[in-house]
Amino acid sequence: MIAKTIDWELVLPATAIGLLSVAVLNLNNMRDEASDKKSGKNTIVVKIGGEKARQYHYFLVFTAMLLTICFGLVKDFELDQYIFIAAFFPIASHLLRVKKIKEAKDLDPELKKLALSTFLLSILISLSLIYFISDLIV
Repeated sequence: MIAKTIDWELVLPATAIGLLSVAVLNLNNMRDEASDKKSGKNTIVVKIGGEKARQYHYFLVFTAMLLTICFGLVKDFELDQYIFIAAFFPIASHLLRVKKIKEAKDLDPELKKLALSTFLLSILISLSLIYFISDLIV
């Protein structure tokens, strides 16, 4: 059945996944900053520099995490519906690793980690919602 309405609360997790997707692209540009400068590409990282790109990266990831928590609060999730927080562990590990990395080429493995963590988060949020919906039906 089509509800013909929009659940505006779903903007929160959708934006969170979008921000994490942008973070993957930003990380890729951080890794390729030197070669992008040489080839004349005008990425955000080239324009703002590596250090500000890291700050932007942290902003993207932290905001995504905050939005998912806000979503759970707005939807009044039960404690066991916060299973999506499990995805925060690899994401936090990623942030710590990015902070320690000095050489841009060492960011490469972090691309895969963040992309997979984003996918994991989206699956776990979906499972939380399925649980929430099934609870309403029963």
